[in-house]
Amino acid sequence: MKKILSIILVMVVLLSSISAFSATAGAASYVTIAKTKTFTCIPQGYKTKVAVTYKLPKINLASADAKAANKELSDLFDRVCDFDVNLLLSLRLLKTPTLKHYVYMNGSILSLLVEYNPIAGATRMYYVYNFNVKTGKKLTNEQMARGVGTTYAKATRYVNSLKGERTWSHYGNPELFYGRSNKLYAIVEWETEHGGEYTLSAVPANNRCATPQLSGIKNTKAGPLFAFKRVAGAQMYCVFRKTASTSWTKVGYVKNTQGYYLDKTAKNGIAYAYTVRCVTANGKVYESGVNTRGLAIRCKR
Repeated sequence: MKKILSIILVMVVLLSSISAFSATAGAASYVTIAKTKTFTCIPQGYKTKVAVTYKLPKINLASADAKAANKELSDLFDRVCDFDVNLLLSLRLLKTPTLKHYVYMNGSILSLLVEYNPIAGATRMYYVYNFNVKTGKKLTNEQMARGVGTTYAKATRYVNSLKGERTWSHYGNPELFYGRSNKLYAIVEWETEHGGEYTLSAVPANNRCATPQLSGIKNTKAGPLFAFKRVAGAQMYCVFRKTASTSWTKVGYVKNTQGYYLDKTAKNGIAYAYTVRCVTANGKVYESGVNTRGLAIRCKR
């Protein structure tokens, strides 16, 4: 089968599908419609013309970065409309072309995703814009990754790891944005014989709090006592533990009023490392980065 260039939306979150993208609370005031264009085409199986409407989003921020992004979006809109009107409308289309955009607001971070799908079987193109609405500055992929306690290099390696699972070739680098429920998403180009949508592991994406600083660790008769500095605004803390042969594993939660954790389950003679991360009161969403080195000690009771 002839290979086609397909854009696959790779979600670095644990969600059941990507079909429900929508604007999140607070985003509407920062992205409005600057221009609308409607034309007609005849999709396959249709006997009559079908109206297609394209809308040009505009980022409402008073900054040089936003002005440049809006210029880029306007140029894209004009190119897309000219291409579809002058070429695609002369064909019997497999489906109507689409130009969509999705807007998300997470704290002070505005994410705008633009998706253009000209015709079934052709390249689906994505354009990503991330802004800090307080400063008006456009954010880099590295800044987006750091915002959830990871790095862009790690996010890229994670996306690339899929090549071992399927026979895909990777083109370019992932573009990151914050989607619904404060999660980090990545978009990347792949070459494949079959397009598709795939779900990956969860990556927390709401670093509302600073990363807790680790302050000390010592042995007690009851087990290792791990200490850290409390963080302003933290609702609760999640403590992780690992050994030389295991990865980081949750071992318990700590109230926001205390900055220590006593590990009563540690086994004598085993070396452990400990770290901590801010988490919501229900323990479901991380709200800070994490020190991945941790503090180590050999348990002696």
